[in-house]
Amino acid sequence: MDWRHSGHRRVLGGRITRRSVGVLAAGLAATALTLPGAGVVKADTQVAAGALVVDVTANLPSFPCASCTSTASGFGIGVVGGVDVTTKAKAAAVFAKSPYNTSFTYHEACPSALAGKPVTPPEGFANGSYVLGPGTMVGAPGPAFVTGNFNYTRVGLTAVITTTNNQLHSGSSSGPTVGPAVLGASVGIFIPTNAPGRCTTLSGPPATISVVSVAVAGG
Repeated sequence: MDWRHSGHRRVLGGRITRRSVGVLAAGLAATALTLPGAGVVKADTQVAAGALVVDVTANLPSFPCASCTSTASGFGIGVVGGVDVTTKAKAAAVFAKSPYNTSFTYHEACPSALAGKPVTPPEGFANGSYVLGPGTMVGAPGPAFVTGNFNYTRVGLTAVITTTNNQLHSGSSSGPTVGPAVLGASVGIFIPTNAPGRCTTLSGPPATISVVSVAVAGG
């Protein structure tokens, strides 16, 4: 897929703007929080199920790039559940447009068959770490933070994002660990806000990418 023609200007027939990205994120959040089990924060009765929408923007120093590092920042909206590892009490955290920050290594290289051609890399991969918070804790002292690791596999403008080592913290992102956070895999939409580089060069120009993703977790 060449993002210049089908991705960076239009998604679902509409012109992409920063405002439209925000509207999309809000809509996904509203939808996610109405799914079965989402938004359950009765910590004394069950592990909270939940949903989390993330909207971030990454400024990539080079695209394409075989192996580069970058950061992304934005916000998260939703509910994340967990269990206190000491007391076994159920806990949940509510995030209302809370800061979401990541650092990561990405691999967005052109396959040899496309070298020198005026197309964007059709696939990409990345892995890194993230911090979400502060949010409001239910069932444990707050404020709430979630930390963990993530990776994505991108095909075209869609990526499957998985997270590991997800931990729910109280007080700060390095504060006491309440317990493992319950987060499922998510699907993300990649929205380039400038024209990404093509495979005509192995190391392309900078690129700014917005990513909106939604995950639903069950307890």
